[in-house]
Amino acid sequence: MKLMEIIPGADTDKEVVAYMSRFMQEVLGKGVVVCKDVPNFIGNRVGVYDLCNAGMVMIEKGMSIDEVDTIVSQAVGRPKTAVYGTIDLVGLDIGTHTAVNNYDAIPDDECRDTFATTEFAKKMLANKWLGNKTKGGYYKKVKDEKGKTVKYTLNWKTVEYEVTQKPKFASISEAKKWLDSGVAVSMKIAFNGADAAGDFLREYMCNNFIYAANRIPEICETIVEIDNALKWGYNHQLGPFESWDAVGVQEAVEVMKKLGKKVPAKIEEMLKKKCTSFYKVDSKGVKSYYDFKKKDYVKTEANPKIIILPELKERKKIVKENAAASLIDIGDGVACLEFHTKMNSANADMIQMVSDSGDIVNKDFLGMVVANHDQRVFSAGADIFAILCAITEKQWVDLEKMVAGLQNANMKMKYLPKPVVTAPAGMALGGGCEMAMHGDYCLANGETYMGLVEVGVGVIPAGGGCKELAVRMTEGIPAGVVESGLNMQYHYGKAFENITTAKVSTSAQEAQDLGFIRKTCKINMSRDMQIYEAKQIVLGMSRFYKPPKPALIPVMGENLRGVAASMIANMKAGKYASEYDAHIAMKIAHVLGGGICHEGTFVTEQEILDLEREAFLSLCGEQKTQDRISAMLSTGKPLRN
Repeated sequence: MKLMEIIPGADTDKEVVAYMSRFMQEVLGKGVVVCKDVPNFIGNRVGVYDLCNAGMVMIEKGMSIDEVDTIVSQAVGRPKTAVYGTIDLVGLDIGTHTAVNNYDAIPDDECRDTFATTEFAKKMLANKWLGNKTKGGYYKKVKDEKGKTVKYTLNWKTVEYEVTQKPKFASISEAKKWLDSGVAVSMKIAFNGADAAGDFLREYMCNNFIYAANRIPEICETIVEIDNALKWGYNHQLGPFESWDAVGVQEAVEVMKKLGKKVPAKIEEMLKKKCTSFYKVDSKGVKSYYDFKKKDYVKTEANPKIIILPELKERKKIVKENAAASLIDIGDGVACLEFHTKMNSANADMIQMVSDSGDIVNKDFLGMVVANHDQRVFSAGADIFAILCAITEKQWVDLEKMVAGLQNANMKMKYLPKPVVTAPAGMALGGGCEMAMHGDYCLANGETYMGLVEVGVGVIPAGGGCKELAVRMTEGIPAGVVESGLNMQYHYGKAFENITTAKVSTSAQEAQDLGFIRKTCKINMSRDMQIYEAKQIVLGMSRFYKPPKPALIPVMGENLRGVAASMIANMKAGKYASEYDAHIAMKIAHVLGGGICHEGTFVTEQEILDLEREAFLSLCGEQKTQDRISAMLSTGKPLRN
């Protein structure tokens, strides 16, 4: 969890608070909010109210748990777990304890009764239905007589489980269509829905807005702390005041009045002053927030170590862009290449932008960062739909050009006369992992999940992934040792295992252990400051930078195929690999081994790239590979055929 609440006492030195805030942000990667010393501080005061409020409105409107979790969903900026999935994740006992602590400790709170434990929650606690940790809470999964997993949802009226339904609401379906335009857009559509979901959201969200406004200055001084606490602590995409801005401050107040709710006087006063939003951005990109105490807008303190790419785009700092990626001037002679396709998957446009960006940076900049702000994914790999289309239409020449284009773009990054720092965070899979590996330096965030997972769709890494693992596993071997008969089974055995089992790191540190990131590279802990830190590395390297010398890679040749055959036989015997897995694995062994040659032969990077491309295309021509690609596209899961 990103949230870190700091609660200074009456006598706490401000310098101590400032130091601890910096330490938490820069060293631990936390998002810091300063709170007052009140029960449950900010996150568990306003956040728990949000969850309890959803339950209260559900009971008032006689809706089901399935319906609530369908409504209070990603369409309004909530996590996939929504309301009751979140409680199951945390644990009903923990959630109830936090709510009861609020109830007991805030007797004068106008919404105190909202925190009271519901009758059905009391029965669940008595039954030990606490959520995921007891394999049953508001939801549970049970295997039927055929071994199929069936999901059940609690009927809160009867306190019995029923098969989970998938409710449909026109307003939520419409809102989800607009998610690519930003959650503020989808939220407004859902809030204004003319169905039961819209009715629920207006009641629920207006309650949240009023409660948050009434907590200032009780729990903190400004709206910023509350918004950040809900985003960082409860994984909301927008805090309550940002959400209020999204649906319209005046519009929401009019809804409150129609619902018979008491609008906080400070909000009425704010609107009378013609202040119609809680946040605003001026023509120079300076952001301000409305301060209830000062009754005016106050400039938000900008952290110079946080580079926000959308703000730079608004300030016309785009150097070049297409539908897949943008090259942005982030100042001091450094450019940032940002991907923005679905799941940041690599397609022809992205590959072209990588190549074009290299030319532009070489001419006009000191160096380049490759990064984005997507919390989920740096790049999920190649666009397999485009690959399947090319296969189906037998466009083999075009497919080979696409693969060669990715190889060439990655090699251009690696040997660019200017330094390139890749900064992955979240998933960096397949082609995304390969792009991250081809920078001079990889500044990965701690929560980076890297792997060469191509075998899952029946192919091999062909953007230089096999080649780079071969380079990394063998670099540092002293001159003359290979020629003296070094057994490289350990070096290549690890690379072979990583690729054939599609190993994905669970962290940046494990990615170093697996060879996807060099151990000389530092790990970034602050996602917010990752682009800034990568920029500083580029600037430092640019003072003395010289591109690396092309590598000569010692390979095992045919001997690796023998080692691979033994490993695969064991995997097949243990039911860990199918016959087709074995077929793909032997292709990987051929590529990593450098083709048909003797152990100890030195090959160029281009020779490995050519082998990658040949193996990739040959596998694409096989029906079982095509079946794997189709299955991944239709189910999102790998097919083991």
